[in-house]
Amino acid sequence: MTCVEATQNLPKPRAAAASVMNALFGACAALQHADNDVSMQQNAANVAQSIWSALDEMERQEAKDHYIAPDIVTYSLCFCATQQQHPSFARSILERGLQASKKQAGSKRRKALAAARRRKPSHQSSNEREDSTSDVTTRILETNLRQVLQDESLRILLDTEDFLVLDKPSGITCYHTMTTTAGKISSKHRKGTTTKDISMEDALLHVNVPLSTLNPDCQGLVHRLDRGTGGIMIWTKTNEMHARLVTCFFLRQVHKQYTALVAPAPDGLSSLASSIPLDSPVHGHTASSRVTLLESYGDAAALLKVEPATGRRHQVRVHLAQELHSPVVLDPLYSVSDEESRAAVDLSAFLPANLLLQEEHLGTTVDATDNKKSKKSRKNKQASQQQQQQQQEPQSKRFFLHASALSIPMLKIDLECSLPEWWQETLESLRSQSFSNNK
Repeated sequence: MTCVEATQNLPKPRAAAASVMNALFGACAALQHADNDVSMQQNAANVAQSIWSALDEMERQEAKDHYIAPDIVTYSLCFCATQQQHPSFARSILERGLQASKKQAGSKRRKALAAARRRKPSHQSSNEREDSTSDVTTRILETNLRQVLQDESLRILLDTEDFLVLDKPSGITCYHTMTTTAGKISSKHRKGTTTKDISMEDALLHVNVPLSTLNPDCQGLVHRLDRGTGGIMIWTKTNEMHARLVTCFFLRQVHKQYTALVAPAPDGLSSLASSIPLDSPVHGHTASSRVTLLESYGDAAALLKVEPATGRRHQVRVHLAQELHSPVVLDPLYSVSDEESRAAVDLSAFLPANLLLQEEHLGTTVDATDNKKSKKSRKNKQASQQQQQQQQEPQSKRFFLHASALSIPMLKIDLECSLPEWWQETLESLRSQSFSNNK
């Protein structure tokens, strides 16, 4: 059913057809894990191979009116659907995906991708490879990343040959687009200056972490966290693992959990451990989350656990702000901007001094989904805001949303991540005030 849901709310027939194609490949990939049913696995792999052959035939005949161009998700799903039964075919699909990624990337990123692919693979022995991800090596890598990012809160949670799981500090962007290149380490370090806006991608590459090159926008990235959101992230080192993780996300075999401090406290959650579903669309796409009350601080605020069942952009932030009417504290995009409403949920007395300046600018960011303004106007304003943000310290771009747990059963990953230290002062103040009011 999860594959079929990907076809909903699509405005164009071609896009709908592409989603149906991905759903078919996804179903074939899912059947590769059918318990001890070799015949079913073989049939599913054959179906995936036949679908791809039909796509190739349409391309050869230049059937432009009917041809559906595969995307990175398509390549990943087809790779996983055929890897066990047709390994040579699967490798050729992955190579075509890498070529498509290179074409899709901009000129600067194409050079970076080409440089990454020219790196010779390591020929270490199995013992050497095991040592390379030992605790000592991992701690050295963690120290180096902290130095590059100038943030001691970064932690490495799991380091393997194929992927790296870390606790991303809030305020650090995952990667830089064409309009956010101020944090490029190469140019800044050559000039001997410090940089205030280093991305996680640049930091990982700077300390020589090998990253997959299947994503044309960012090496190693299979899912993202917003700049202001901290917590668990997984980065892939090999293209094979990248394809496997893309497939896991597509099939919704990845379970994520967030912790959010919201204000005001939501009306629908009256007792601890009570939970409610949130099912409103996010930017026109179906979306589903479940929210559970962890702590309540009277009417002023609440600490929530949020479990998204879908993975829409800004889904947690939108659901909390627009359906629950309790936005994430310090969220610059979805927080309430009306002066009267803001006064009722003023948490300035509970915020650390270094976050008060940020709170004063809540509501100044333009929502990129505002259809009343022209696309060019939105683009210019967003570029201006990005330039202003790059001149600020990363700590001034934080909000109270934390990716606190990640589970991927297929990879036997089940990790939790504690709340960052900078939350504690605010939470303790809220707890104390709530306790005093209840006396």
